[in-house]
Amino acid sequence: MGLGNGIMLAHASPNDGVTQLGMSITVFKKPFALTESTKKIKLVIGLAPIDEQQHLSYLGLLMRRLQDKDWLNNLYSIDDKDKLVELLQHSHLLEQIS
Repeated sequence: MGLGNGIMLAHASPNDGVTQLGMSITVFKKPFALTESTKKIKLVIGLAPIDEQQHLSYLGLLMRRLQDKDWLNNLYSIDDKDKLVELLQHSHLLEQIS
């Protein structure tokens, strides 16, 4: 699902057998186009929700972060795993994921 601004969300349905909330983030140095679209994707976020309530709650928090241009620029400037974990912890995006 394209969210705009070069962001794509790939997520499972809450009914797909997920047993633990999970998230992945991939930032591409070279944005790419999907199929024949002219829009370029720079960030892909994978989300695996356990149930509808967690899905909507986590998605709402994630969307608030993605709409914050400063937060997104910080994400794009990160160059190592520890800094990424720090940003996600500070943003409360890791609190529900164990």
